[in-house]
Amino acid sequence: MVAVLSGCIKISDNDIEPKKGTLKTQPVHVWGVQKMAVDPMQKGAGVYNDLLYITSYDSKGYLVEFYDFSGTKNYTVSIGKGKGPGEVMYLTAVRISEDVIHVYDYALRKIVRYSVKGDHIDDIMIDTQLPLTDFQVIRNEYFFTGALDQLICKINSEGEVSQKIDYKEGLLKHGDRYPGGIVAADDLSQSLYIGYSNLPYRIEEYSEDLKKTMTISKKVREKSDPVRIYSPKEWRGMYYPHGKFAIHSMAFDEKYIYASYGAGFQYTSQGIELLPVKNALNVFDKNNGEYIYDITCEQLKNSSFGYALLGVTDKYIVLGAMTILEKDLMDNMKVKTKDNLFYFIILKKPF
Repeated sequence: MVAVLSGCIKISDNDIEPKKGTLKTQPVHVWGVQKMAVDPMQKGAGVYNDLLYITSYDSKGYLVEFYDFSGTKNYTVSIGKGKGPGEVMYLTAVRISEDVIHVYDYALRKIVRYSVKGDHIDDIMIDTQLPLTDFQVIRNEYFFTGALDQLICKINSEGEVSQKIDYKEGLLKHGDRYPGGIVAADDLSQSLYIGYSNLPYRIEEYSEDLKKTMTISKKVREKSDPVRIYSPKEWRGMYYPHGKFAIHSMAFDEKYIYASYGAGFQYTSQGIELLPVKNALNVFDKNNGEYIYDITCEQLKNSSFGYALLGVTDKYIVLGAMTILEKDLMDNMKVKTKDNLFYFIILKKPF
């Protein structure tokens, strides 16, 4: 049921089952690479103009590599490693918007911009010491996440903080329930979406000026322990959420919001411990938030790291998967080699 409240915020409260049922699909292409510069995958890969871009590295610095969906490399943009103009020391996240590559360097507190042809445009120094770890971009304004006291921090093209949404819980600390989630930008509608990590299942839509315009909720059968903050003292203000995640990543086309559901892992003194999960791909109407479809693929095993939604085109749904601790994840796939660590699964769009 969909209702519009005062202030023009749309509320979409959906049941467990999608309105038009479950659609099955098949992988069209599956291929992998041995190394990437960024983890998790959705911080360093995405879809641009029917190409898949991937961040990698070599002895000279960082690379933004462009592939067709069959895995053939088209071209590469090189970004030098260093502290000078156009260089980065620690590539943290990459986005492509309006034919511009935006590269965030956490160490130097700057965004380096290149054209998709590889020409350096400029560097934007960020005027904040907040531990920002990921971002989205809409019309040369940047929407960052990662601060321990903020859901979103908006930074303008001059590098200045112009708006923010604080956590009502205040400054988070190690062991706290995580009140945030993943942030994704829709280049088509110029809207921002937050998919929350903890249940209840919830997606919020925001305008560029950070005004909430829609809330989407959905009933789920699963019960889960809360995602919590992992931030030991030696990390000096940085944190990672861990636990069982609801919404893992999102992507968009002209009509729909696609949400990848389900991931589960936690940090321990011995390393990363994987948790059992059930993955799902949910599809919502972009106009009113109605839950329209589930999409399934029999070849996809459940992955504790979740499947990263890297983009959607007219023909394909593009997923990313890490096999670092899940060596059998590609067993059902027809791939030439299973020795890679990062895989890209190109699904046929079933509608």
